[in-house]
Amino acid sequence: MNSAERIDDAQWDINLVSVLPDETRQKQIRCNSQKVCWSWDQQAIWIGEEKAGWRKFYVANSQATQDARIANVYLTSADGGWVVADGSLFRISEGGNKSHRVEIAGINRENGDAITSIYFADKDHGWVAGGKFEPLRKSDPLINTEVTREKIRVGCIYETSDGGTTWDPQSLPRLIGGFDKIDFWDNKIGLASNRNNVLFTNDSGKSWADLAKHFPSTNVEGGELERTTFVSGFFLNQNNGWLVFSGMEFEALVTEDGGRYWRKATWRIDSESQDSSSYPPVPGFVFVDDVHGLFVYKHMEGGELFKTSDGGKTWNALIIKGSANVVPLDLFFHKNTGGLLVANKGIYRFSLK
Repeated sequence: MNSAERIDDAQWDINLVSVLPDETRQKQIRCNSQKVCWSWDQQAIWIGEEKAGWRKFYVANSQATQDARIANVYLTSADGGWVVADGSLFRISEGGNKSHRVEIAGINRENGDAITSIYFADKDHGWVAGGKFEPLRKSDPLINTEVTREKIRVGCIYETSDGGTTWDPQSLPRLIGGFDKIDFWDNKIGLASNRNNVLFTNDSGKSWADLAKHFPSTNVEGGELERTTFVSGFFLNQNNGWLVFSGMEFEALVTEDGGRYWRKATWRIDSESQDSSSYPPVPGFVFVDDVHGLFVYKHMEGGELFKTSDGGKTWNALIIKGSANVVPLDLFFHKNTGGLLVANKGIYRFSLK
């Protein structure tokens, strides 16, 4: 086994299971509850099958999403699922060979409304998140990037219980700015988020709570406090979860009771990156138990992989020996599917030794 096929570590087994020929640095990876796993970038989707390995499943420029950039994907089966591309929702079927646009009542693309993310609990029940423009209210903060023609963009979530035939708007706190992502864990705990806002549910989306009051603050020059920005979240189960924010350091909110109480922690990650961009790529992390986790730190120069064995108090770099060109991009873990890491070179499976 050559050095690019495994990542050496005393605590973790991380082994290459499939090479992906298209070396982009934008890939993400997910699995559903039926153990169907997939990875995607802006142009294509790859699907993982237990016996056949990984193969290209869908190409954007050959279907209804032609000339659109894939932002988010959720496959409900090995036959098909859903794609979000350039603010619109598409349904794919027949093993990725067919796709068509799905309109959602209340989302008007001509007005700038957009869908950005999707999640399905099963083939019938799912949610999409994004942003839509509504008339300005006197109480709305005037954020230039969110205002146009006397209207302001607010976060929105729509839910379906009939496999995407109809979509119902959810009752939410009024938050300025569209959501970038919606995700669930065990179909009960969920987050809808962007850099400045996080909505949280622990009842399968029946109600959503604004976590703004919990956002950590960080000291800046002059001793002033500055609100951090949200970057990523993960739940191991219905009790243990972590939300990570970016400031001078990575600040975390940790819960052990399903979000009823959050405690603050600082995660110090000694990256070699010199990236000083205002909006670097979003990092990702997972935990395989309440203390052992992996963290993919993406930046404009590439990506680094870190590990913790104390619940995030300390993070140490995993060295990819002899494989300087292997760039970690995203990772996924669930107790039913195990752990998967996607890098520019391919798909790796990880587990504790």
